[in-house]
Amino acid sequence: MIISLKPGEIVNFNKREYVIEDFSMNGKNVILKDLITKQPIVVETSELVEKVYKSSAREKSTRKSFFPFEDEKLFEVVRKRKQIIDEVLSNPNYGRKDVEEVAKKYGVNYSTVYRWLKKYKEQGPSGLIPDYHKRGPQSKLPEEVWEIIESEIKTYYLSTQKPKVKDLHLRIVRKCMEAGLKAPHYNTVLRIVNNLNPREVARKREGRRKAQAYKPVLGSLEAKSPFEIIQIDHTKLDIVVVDELYRKPVGRPWITVALDVYSRMVYGFYLSLDAPSFFSVAQTLLMGIEPKNYYLEKWDLADEEWPILGLPRGIVIHTDNAKEFRSKEMQNFLEFYGIHQEFRPKATPHYGGHIERFFKTLNDELHKLPGTTFSNIQQKGEYNPEKHASMTLSELEKYIASWIVKVYHKKPHAGIGTSPLEAFKRAVFGDGKGKGIGYPSLLSREELEKIRISLLYTEKRTVQRYGVRIDHVTYWSEILIPYIGTNRKFIFKVDPRDVSSIYFFHPDHKEYYKIPCKDFTFPPMTRWELREVIKYLKKRGKSEITEFDIISAYKYLESLKEKAQKKTKKARLSLTKKRRYKEEKQREVKNQEKRGSLKSSTSPDELTEIEELEVVIYDD
Repeated sequence: MIISLKPGEIVNFNKREYVIEDFSMNGKNVILKDLITKQPIVVETSELVEKVYKSSAREKSTRKSFFPFEDEKLFEVVRKRKQIIDEVLSNPNYGRKDVEEVAKKYGVNYSTVYRWLKKYKEQGPSGLIPDYHKRGPQSKLPEEVWEIIESEIKTYYLSTQKPKVKDLHLRIVRKCMEAGLKAPHYNTVLRIVNNLNPREVARKREGRRKAQAYKPVLGSLEAKSPFEIIQIDHTKLDIVVVDELYRKPVGRPWITVALDVYSRMVYGFYLSLDAPSFFSVAQTLLMGIEPKNYYLEKWDLADEEWPILGLPRGIVIHTDNAKEFRSKEMQNFLEFYGIHQEFRPKATPHYGGHIERFFKTLNDELHKLPGTTFSNIQQKGEYNPEKHASMTLSELEKYIASWIVKVYHKKPHAGIGTSPLEAFKRAVFGDGKGKGIGYPSLLSREELEKIRISLLYTEKRTVQRYGVRIDHVTYWSEILIPYIGTNRKFIFKVDPRDVSSIYFFHPDHKEYYKIPCKDFTFPPMTRWELREVIKYLKKRGKSEITEFDIISAYKYLESLKEKAQKKTKKARLSLTKKRRYKEEKQREVKNQEKRGSLKSSTSPDELTEIEELEVVIYDD
């Protein structure tokens, strides 16, 4: 469920419905008016957010399915429906005549559009996901017909000849007749064409210049309000951290940061000893979306404010075209939630200037700490950072978090003329001269848990009699039995912090199920450790690698690392990473327990369904 907390919105608070009247100037309180008695009440903003999150988590959705970011065909259907809904809702005073005009434009029955509107208002964007698994087998086009349609669109329609849809339909009919297949109706082809990304259509049929009309205009990258533009980038910090056991150096950590350009507030961050990846970007976005209460409590900062949360509504800017920003899962995730994705053009340093300045400010702060590497050799001089290093990764994380909420957010920022915290609160909660914009899009706690799984690494595999094998590890559950021996590849999600189990996306139920390793003695192992073990076994001539080989080699290598931890930096780094991943997983479990999240079972009789991921889609 997606919740909006801004003036004029209706919320459920203590089992009564209220309309949000306004926020106090400092944002700590919100004024609500009872819809029945018309009496106003004042509650703390944090309490309202907490109550709304709790109540939304208890609500039972009428649909129980995830939306896999990899399902391109289903994604196109939802995108088209959202495009129609957006056009209707663009007129706040729309009536039946307006709905009929939009329906006619897209070749859809007006009653269907009304049905989509109803589902959209009740369930959010997830109401637009078609129930294919509840329909008869004839409700979908045969795969062979889809292939013909897609091929003709790609090779014929999306060309500079700019053929009409009726000509495209005639070609598809002819191809189907030649193949002995029933041809689709003209309206079906029209709907598919209308479902295409307009920017891509313009680029293929009109050229790149025409396609620019569908691209957001960024100018000098100045945002008009919070959540409009979020910049994401990584940097290696100018400090060496130590392991937790012997307090000896293990290396310089990476930090991924998401920054709200309007207020300069830190939206989220992720600290790791691994190089930047899709996973680090996903974790940063997740921290930005959810309330920061748990993080602040973990760092003993419960008395501090970090009010930014919710879905960004504008553009996520990346400073380069790195693959972690280009992954299909990430692009689809952003599009689902109406977040336009832009990449910084070459030779335009001003596009990344905001976050670059933040990194410089952060590193300047870290230069005060023991173990700093400074920014250059001249600053460093004869100072030996490894000799003076004293902070563990967890201690550094707490230090950075403390600095963000106690100093950076409260200190006047030259670029905006006030502090990031004040700029954010003034825009979101109002300043006495006018009402603030409020929180545009908040996700329920249950939704956040679903997104965590959806943003894990994706692997596609067939199901064999022995189960599913990924990186030489076999996984098995009786839920896989119906799919044994088919040539179809299914979607599996892998958490790199623990490969002792994976998640299987059920193609009919549209849900994820947790699948354990077939060998129940398989220890919680990170994906990086697993690959290190496989590399070790292959070097020793092992061609057929089993779970027994992996477990034995893993235990042996761990014992070597523990013996060498005091002497070698590599061993300390490996074990420090492992402790870090374990700490993250434990924190996640505690968070799930707090939220009362659903748990997955490996028994078919006890398998717990994970409810669906709600989506918002905008065309890029």
